[in-house]
Amino acid sequence: MNRFRSVVIASILAVAGLAVGTPDAAAEAPAVTTSASTAPSRTLADSIEQAELGVVVVLVKDAAGKPVSQGSGFFIDERHVTTNRHVIEDGAQAEVKLKNGRSYAVVGIVAEDTDNDLVLLRINIPRDAGHRPLPVNTAEPRKGEEVYVLGAPRGLEFSVSRGIVSAIRAMRGMTSDRVVQTDASISPGNSGGPLINAAGEVVGVASFIRTDGQNLGFAQGAWHVAALRAGGVQTLAQRQTGRAEEFYQQAQTAYNKKRYADAIPLLVKVVQGRPDHPEAWFQLGYALDEVGKKAEAISAFERHLRNGITGTAAAETLFNIGIISKQTNQTQRAKQSFEEALEHDTSYKNAMLELGMMAWNAQDWDQVVKRYSRLLAIDQSDNAVRAELANAINNIGAGDLRAGQNWTAVRRFQEALDIDPSNNVARLNLGLTAHVLGYGGTVRQMYNELLARDASLAAKLEPFLL
Repeated sequence: MNRFRSVVIASILAVAGLAVGTPDAAAEAPAVTTSASTAPSRTLADSIEQAELGVVVVLVKDAAGKPVSQGSGFFIDERHVTTNRHVIEDGAQAEVKLKNGRSYAVVGIVAEDTDNDLVLLRINIPRDAGHRPLPVNTAEPRKGEEVYVLGAPRGLEFSVSRGIVSAIRAMRGMTSDRVVQTDASISPGNSGGPLINAAGEVVGVASFIRTDGQNLGFAQGAWHVAALRAGGVQTLAQRQTGRAEEFYQQAQTAYNKKRYADAIPLLVKVVQGRPDHPEAWFQLGYALDEVGKKAEAISAFERHLRNGITGTAAAETLFNIGIISKQTNQTQRAKQSFEEALEHDTSYKNAMLELGMMAWNAQDWDQVVKRYSRLLAIDQSDNAVRAELANAINNIGAGDLRAGQNWTAVRRFQEALDIDPSNNVARLNLGLTAHVLGYGGTVRQMYNELLARDASLAAKLEPFLL
């Protein structure tokens, strides 16, 4: 495969058990041309040239049409292509490209052998497209026999490399049978391409390499290709939807345990297979934020919003965008996000509180009062909000007093005390304003109350006592 997905492994690539798409008709063997003969009947160049007519580049995309992987494959009859299962694993759609440059859509999977990392794809292609099925030799190739790998290593389409069969060996824990080892060059992008003999017959399917040595390539035996039975068509999109739920359950285990780094790649697989998932985009955004990937987190939250969520769910998403924006000094964007959150849910307290704090930092006391009054109306028991609201009203009163609006200031200070009787600064300011207005009795009352609550503030009224 190319840079989108690598088949290179450090030891041995492990695969799981057999799974076949649910058939809508009786399973049938594709029209595979098999042979036991390995004697070349033409020149090597002729064999390669003919074989390439059956080789394809497999281009795999997610549901949004974004490339996710690239591999190789080959026709085993007029409308079926064999490739590695891992080539199409993360795709919701795919197409195959022929040597003549024409491309044709993959209809879906008709057989899947996970033990041996193989799938059989049905292709929407006319008979006169210029392709040619490759003959499949079901006999084990002999050690030392010359073989050739065809495919698109690193995206270099329709390349060929030469080697020999190094061994036929079991790979315990990886496949259900023996694999063909070869020293022919296999690179990412070759996955799913044919390993052919000098007669142009497929003897294996290039699948993986080992990187703890040199020239250690491995192919699944061609006898597994011949054993594939075509059943009903399962589209890649249908397959991805089912797998998305499996990935989501795995992601939830990690997410709930706050193992966000483990949850992220699983959630990415979920949204690749099911972009409209109701929760995955939000959880992906939250997890990315937790590991410090702020920009990516905002992108995930914004993608969640594009799924059409409304109400409290949208408010929560916008609130998270606002918090990240605030943390990254995008103050205007943060404010806008909090305001949009309130448009979706007028009672979303966290957004009100953030807007109130932002107004406080800007000393916009009218906005502070607006936000905190609404918060207190929602929850009368929130004493922290009560105290901040009283402070904001007191600050407005102080501004009125400096502007010479003494009676307006008195009303503000009294309002602050009505909201929060413990606000001693408002009590002091009310005493000072009473002195300006000539109400000595009120000055004495505020002094006595402060004397019992905060002697240092009471001392500030002593010069004005009659």
